Amino acid sequence: MNGVAPPSFAIYNQNSRINNSLRAVHNLSFLDELNPQQREAVETTEGPVLILAGAGSGKTRVITYRIAHLIENMNVMPESILAMTFTNKAAAEMGERVEKLVGGLSIAKPVISTFHSFCVRVLRRDIDKLQIPSATPGAPPIGHTKQFVIYDEADQQQVVKGVMRRLGMDDKQVTPRSVLGHISWAKNHMLDPQEVYLHSADPKTERVAHIYE
Repeated sequence: MNGVAPPSFAIYNQNSRINNSLRAVHNLSFLDELNPQQREAVETTEGPVLILAGAGSGKTRVITYRIAHLIENMNVMPESILAMTFTNKAAAEMGERVEKLVGGLSIAKPVISTFHSFCVRVLRRDIDKLQIPSATPGAPPIGHTKQFVIYDEADQQQVVKGVMRRLGMDDKQVTPRSVLGHISWAKNHMLDPQEVYLHSADPKTERVAHIYE
């Protein structure tokens, strides 16, 4: 038994040295693919970083290589990294690039998503925590549940058209698109339907307030 252990230990150490050497070569190779400005952005990991860059300057490359650098060289857990972009195509591309760079290092993956899908994920998980008790005894809490539905623009217009028909309004005088614009403005300014109605200065705004309600 004593004669077997040293070779086994030596082989293990040799394999570890080989793996560490291969990782060091890999680290060097993928960072060397960046120009000096890109590499500076990737390797600056302390504190907030703002990068201003034009089209075609390698913004996606910098973000994906930065993620890879954090995972492979800074020992950051992949699941603690969040990267967000505006389109599903960009998010998918970033995910594929990160996978190619560090895919074999961990089963866990960084969260790479669009702003909308990430926010929906958070709402699906936690929106019920925003509910407040009703002042009416026996009434359910006030607020949304996890069974909410998000309407896209076409769905929203169909809903507004249905409300307008129910209220006997002509969608040629007030278009569903303009109504949605008014409602969006009111929500951004924290105005409920009653406040919109009270502040209305013309019949059109009054009709919008009724539809909003």
